[in-house]
Amino acid sequence: MKAVLKNLMTGEEIPVSATTETPDSSYGIPCWVDEEGNSYGQIIFGAPLGFEIVSLVLEDPSEAASILGKKTSARKAMSSRENGKKGGRPKKHTT
Repeated sequence: MKAVLKNLMTGEEIPVSATTETPDSSYGIPCWVDEEGNSYGQIIFGAPLGFEIVSLVLEDPSEAASILGKKTSARKAMSSRENGKKGGRPKKHTT
């Protein structure tokens, strides 16, 4: 994933990419890193303090789910809750 960060004080735009190949990356969470190797913090926090994200490009659409995390719908949560009350997921009976 690539992005452009804008410094809110100077107006400078900095192209960055997401990578886990930096000491600031923790537990596999990617960080924003510029071409010179300067880290701007983990991407889960969005733009670092004093910056805004001007543009964001996902190289692979599946990146969005891994970055944003999984979402569970209210319907799925209710179904899982009801199955839990009944002893878990329904078993498939083989004959």
